[in-house]
Parts: sequence; C-alpha cells; structure tokens
Amino acid sequence: MSRIRSIHPGLWTDETFVSLSSFSRLLFVGMWNECDDKGTFPWSPLQMKMRILPADNVDAVALMAELEA
Repeated sequence: MSRIRSIHPGLWTDETFVSLSSFSRLLFVGMWNECDDKGTFPWSPLQMKMRILPADNVDAVALMAELEA
C-alpha cells in the first residue's frame, strides 16, 4: 500500500543524489511511497516501473541497479 511521504529540501542538493541519472532520482523518490514504515519494499523492478514510471520507456532493472550501486 502506498504512503504519503515528505521530501526533505536538502535532498535536491545532496551530492550523491544529484550524481544519479534523472530517472533514477525520480524512481528513488517514488520508491519512498512504496516503502512500508520500516523502509522495506518488494525488490521487483517491473512492479516499481509500473507503479512509479508507467508511461516512461526506461529500464527499471538498470535504474534499480544504479540506485543499489
């Protein structure tokens, strides 16, 4: 179940965050909505793509690998 989350303003100038590709940053923020209260979510690139980036032609496996690295 998706949840409402707040984004800290400092995220946008965090060096690690800004070093990610644009779609990885968007996926990262969107994944917060999919996390439970302990910060866990199902590691399913297809499910994350369909929930967060359904209209975009992107490789969710590659984006999640970029976030993991």
